[in-house]
Amino acid sequence: MMLPMLTAGYKPQLLIVVGLALAACQSETAALPADAAISDGRLLGDGAGDARIPDLLPNPPDYFGGDRPVSVRLPAGYRADQRYPLVFVLHGFSANGFAQETYLRYRELPRSQPLILVSPDGTLNDLGARFWNASAACCAYGKDVDDAGYLVGLLDEISRYYAVDKTRVYVVGHSNGGFMAYRLACQHADKFTAIVSLAGGTFFEKQDCSPARPVSVLQVHGTLDSTVKYQGGQLILGALETRYPGALNTVALWADYNNCTGKLELDPQQLDIDGTLLGEETRVERYAGCPKAGAVELWTIVGGIHLPNLTSGNFAALTWQWLSAQRR
Repeated sequence: MMLPMLTAGYKPQLLIVVGLALAACQSETAALPADAAISDGRLLGDGAGDARIPDLLPNPPDYFGGDRPVSVRLPAGYRADQRYPLVFVLHGFSANGFAQETYLRYRELPRSQPLILVSPDGTLNDLGARFWNASAACCAYGKDVDDAGYLVGLLDEISRYYAVDKTRVYVVGHSNGGFMAYRLACQHADKFTAIVSLAGGTFFEKQDCSPARPVSVLQVHGTLDSTVKYQGGQLILGALETRYPGALNTVALWADYNNCTGKLELDPQQLDIDGTLLGEETRVERYAGCPKAGAVELWTIVGGIHLPNLTSGNFAALTWQWLSAQRR
């Protein structure tokens, strides 16, 4: 049985997401910080004429993903003879791809950044809420959907038609989408380079995650999140198998998976992510001694809630800047 907050509480949250998304749409033309820009358009392979770029199929379809169709947003000036990173945006429980990419302000990034963006939808449950089958904690609750297989298949399908740099495939997920990002990192580390989880969490039991190679991980979490708690918890009361680790435990697990040799260290610079909170409210910590392709960071939004106000903050610019630095 589903926790009441997931049947009743998430619906108003969807309305909040849509409202914040619409507000973000109205300001899509806002300029990104200069230090977040990557303007030369040259990615792995050094641009035009690179013989390593495979032949692409002509005439890409308008939609990919079969019975869960999704369109692809290409960067301005897209060229088939260059490689581009691919970014998946995964929505939270009861939301959808369009609302999520707009709320996170990733929808506008291809206008100024050389990236391909795709924001697929999860499956509708019996109550009409979309979900990802991410972990026992969140949020399929008895529905056996192979979302990992769907998303890997989507990556392969898009890569047949568009020039995807397969060494730079990224996932950005919120809440249930953040849990799903960790599942992809655990089960398909050969496919995904780095993930950003906003208010999500990895598997509670260490043995449930066996990444074949390091994956760079950025956990972003508000200290006052009452839905997916910063300190960890469970989304179905009394069901121990639905436990999820807190933000600190999540990054500690990944530091172990990635064979980081150092401790979690505080960066003196703080970030401005939540537009509601005054000043630079987000504390940055990262593990030392991590492999080049396995960075592990925790961005703590002090006073942040489950749905931080991202309409006037720098979430998209800052997280994309972090992602774009992660390569294999």
